[in-house]
Amino acid sequence: MAERRIYKRFDRNIPVKLQVINPVYENTEKPHYLLTKNICAGGIFLETKQSFPKGTDVTLEIAIPAENHISTVLKDHCFVKAIGAVVRTEPGGMALTFNKDFQIEFGELPEHFLHNTSL
Repeated sequence: MAERRIYKRFDRNIPVKLQVINPVYENTEKPHYLLTKNICAGGIFLETKQSFPKGTDVTLEIAIPAENHISTVLKDHCFVKAIGAVVRTEPGGMALTFNKDFQIEFGELPEHFLHNTSL
């Protein structure tokens, strides 16, 4: 089977804050702090024990560590804030795609990212 990926994928464990936009399912009303299994420009795969149904819309805040040579200028992390949707679930996680509108901010890693509350 030929590779269908448009963007290069990076296998990285990056902290993510995920919040379901319209919480109608159990365990969706509060934010979840997870880790990526991999990430690319088009989306992420999150490691979870429990996934949300395909089509679930979410907000994402991804805390990407800044490189050493720019961290003194731009703080510790680059935060990508985006809206996405679950596109695939499988044992051990779920894949999400990003929409085209996102924000990038720089700052210190908030303490709540250190307390992984995975699904």
